[in-house]
Amino acid sequence: MEGPNIIYRVAFGALTALAERGPSTWHPTAPGTAGILSPS
Repeated sequence: MEGPNIIYRVAFGALTALAERGPSTWHPTAPGTAGILSPS
């Protein structure tokens, strides 16, 4: 039974992908996570 667990799986997958890219690719120029999630 998936339930809300799929949401956490997707979120964890996205965070893992960001972590693998490295902090050097993050650009937190906007409040919140908008800057981090924007492609550089």
